[in-house]
Amino acid sequence: MGVSTILDVVIGVVFVVFVFSVVASGVHEFVTWGLATRSKQLWRAIGRLLDNDTGPTSNQGRAAEVALGLNGDNDRRPARGAATADDPSLKDRLFAHALVQGLDGQGDSGTRTRIDHIEPELFSRALLDVLSGDNELENTAAFRRTIGQLPDGRLRDELESVARHAGDTIVELRTDLSAWFDDRMDALTHSYRSRTRWWLFAIGLTVAVAFNVDALDVTNEFYRDEVTRALVVAEAEALADSPTCEPDATGALSEACRDQVSATADALDLPVWWDRSPDAWSPIGWLIAGAAIAQGGPFWYDVLRRLAGFRRTVSG
Repeated sequence: MGVSTILDVVIGVVFVVFVFSVVASGVHEFVTWGLATRSKQLWRAIGRLLDNDTGPTSNQGRAAEVALGLNGDNDRRPARGAATADDPSLKDRLFAHALVQGLDGQGDSGTRTRIDHIEPELFSRALLDVLSGDNELENTAAFRRTIGQLPDGRLRDELESVARHAGDTIVELRTDLSAWFDDRMDALTHSYRSRTRWWLFAIGLTVAVAFNVDALDVTNEFYRDEVTRALVVAEAEALADSPTCEPDATGALSEACRDQVSATADALDLPVWWDRSPDAWSPIGWLIAGAAIAQGGPFWYDVLRRLAGFRRTVSG
């Protein structure tokens, strides 16, 4: 078995995992959208950042909110129509800002916002307006005087640190505030992913069993069937070259990508589904596939893209 054959088998297996990762990602995003999990996590993080709102401290309450957002008592999202520019909470005043309000969809007054992503640049502009009130900040020195009026605490310390390292102009200050917020959101993303890994694995395993995605059988089939392997590798390379599946700012795949992946998979005779009889090794194959699928579509798209590029280099 040559190197090119091994590489093609690997690409074929990765392609199958990617296809069903997109399915699992769709299921996970549907659940998290329905429960507004990402929105809850964003506003809880902003509350901690701006108001030192730590929320519940019990492991049970934290796990329920982080994993599925089922605990309504822990919902820190602002309510539509309730937050004003005069609110004592910086989080609620930020939500009341016109730039942030423009991100919110339609909803009845009193219902909680579903905003689940704020661009760092927009956040920095809104935060400067919230902190300065009616006063227009002309430079970083004016910002230092403004934050000097904040109560002692983590927020004031962090903003003073940002101001010390920022340039003199407001534009430079906004850039550094954007980077500060971006760092905090990156930490939130990593924490969210680490805490939801078991839910993702459960979804991945469910998809693997439901569609009979047996990683061992898929590998064996691609190794034995040269025609199927060649067809799948050709489609995998074409998909890897498509910019449609580049993840967006939230790390999610677009609807256009899902449609393209679905159409590509439908056109191929992939070695899955229940017309293939399982054997004694199938439970192990499902577990392997489930663990792989749980890594998510964006992860496997990146792997597929790298493998396709490496194959072109090897083929020369």
